[in-house]
Amino acid sequence: MTVIKKIVPPIQHTDSAPFVKFLLSLLMRFKRYKQNGEFVRDGYVNCLRYADEISSRSPPPPTLPYGINRKISHNYYYDRDARRSVQPPRLIGEDVLQLTSSKKDRKNAFISLPYPVPGVGYAWKRDASEELKQTKYDPSLKELERYDAK
Repeated sequence: MTVIKKIVPPIQHTDSAPFVKFLLSLLMRFKRYKQNGEFVRDGYVNCLRYADEISSRSPPPPTLPYGINRKISHNYYYDRDARRSVQPPRLIGEDVLQLTSSKKDRKNAFISLPYPVPGVGYAWKRDASEELKQTKYDPSLKELERYDAK
């Protein structure tokens, strides 16, 4: 008894309608030269992936040579990891310089600076009579009047 083998037709991939396929190849046509100098007009290329065109998801397990890295125990991989050698930054100097200021310096700090300042300063004075009601009686603005030019 002979066994009849059925020939399986190739998988039919989903594709666009013929008219849409024609439009795509017409509108997306570009010209290029191959490495051997042959002129080629390419049309639309379907970028979809199908199961019969790609590799399987279950490849065979790798055949590793026997060695110290074969087993998890007695494996010194953690010694080779550079991330474990990172430590917090070390202090180079213990003594931190602290600025000392006298009362005389604090008093003159707002009036004049020890170094020249570029440009011409604008001396202004607050005139509360020309202000709106909400700023006229503001205590924080009243406190800042002591820095006005006299």
